[in-house]
Amino acid sequence: MSTRARTYTRVGAVVMILVGLSCSALGLDVALNGAEPPIPPPARSVEGTLEDGPLTQSPAGEPFLYGEVRVADQPGPNAPHHRGNYGEPTLGVRQTSGEVVQVRFDFPEEWRVDALDRDDVREVMSLARLPLVSEVDTERRLNPPFHVRVRALRPGDAVVVHVRDGVALRTYLGDRAKHEELHARRESMRWPMVALLLVLGVVSLFGGARLLRLRPEAFTPLPEELG
Repeated sequence: MSTRARTYTRVGAVVMILVGLSCSALGLDVALNGAEPPIPPPARSVEGTLEDGPLTQSPAGEPFLYGEVRVADQPGPNAPHHRGNYGEPTLGVRQTSGEVVQVRFDFPEEWRVDALDRDDVREVMSLARLPLVSEVDTERRLNPPFHVRVRALRPGDAVVVHVRDGVALRTYLGDRAKHEELHARRESMRWPMVALLLVLGVVSLFGGARLLRLRPEAFTPLPEELG
């Protein structure tokens, strides 16, 4: 009995130390690099509005140039049964100077949006007549109503795109001022987040070290427990 308890204690101690190291490392990373990458400066970004192009019919909202469609049987963006990207990812962005720059956009799930309600959402009892998702198999895993969520780029949308060699590294949907405001708001939580992570790290490391230093006598059953 004492051997098993000692083994479990050591495993728990190792887990606590690993958690402590992870929290401490994450806290230091946030302290040094911030809570998230900053908005790219104009010199390293393409900023403007999207040009017209071939449109794809959407199961929710207006037709789009390029976007992601998700289907689930519960609201929210998490755990979709179906997820697919549709349309042409290489699009023209007209900058304020009038120049049109071709950008190959990254995956929609990685885009930063300027509002929580930016996505188009629709609830339906059947997918049969909806474009793009009419053939999705719902018999085994989904129950109506179905929740369809679309995150897409459309002509005229404002974007700020961190690019390298014409390829988007990070896409911001909306204007720069709004995203800078959101970034400043998240950065205001930087140091409280660092403090919390470091406290969790220190407590976990201390607790793990204490468990490892327990003497064998601590695992010896008491006389009354032996009967």
